[in-house]
Amino acid sequence: MANNVNENDYRLGENVNRRKSTASAILIGIGLAGLIDIIIFHAILQWHHTSSNIIIPNTIESLQMNLVHDGAFLAFSLIITIAGIILLWNASSSNNKNSLLSNKRSFMGFILIGFGGFNVIEGIINHHLLEMHHVIDVANPLAFDITFLVVGGLAFLVTGSILLRSGKPQLKS
Repeated sequence: MANNVNENDYRLGENVNRRKSTASAILIGIGLAGLIDIIIFHAILQWHHTSSNIIIPNTIESLQMNLVHDGAFLAFSLIITIAGIILLWNASSSNNKNSLLSNKRSFMGFILIGFGGFNVIEGIINHHLLEMHHVIDVANPLAFDITFLVVGGLAFLVTGSILLRSGKPQLKS
């Protein structure tokens, strides 16, 4: 009976570690998507700001307000990334060979799913439903917004799913 309890405790610990590993990968993916979005689209290309469709950045004051919103988005992305790293640190401390961390394809798959999932949700909500901003502020932004959903969202979700399937341990018969 004692062996069953210890074995069940071990499996429970393994499941908790796997959930932490999965959550850490998804959070890291979400955070990286936000950080890359703000660095590439907001800062380097200067195609849009977080609220550039609501507060048109055509004066110094409106640009400053957009930069404050960009800063809040940057802080959110950084906090999510740090939370993912902390979970990763906690999950790695168990040093379990059967954990998600020992399977690089699965771990990377979950990061890509977090990355692509964030871009799909952010793209649908901010670009289409709320129209807070578009990928690029042009007369007809729809093609850019859809391309972003496909390339920046769906492609990462599909690639992540493929990595997850290829990273599953093979059952021995």
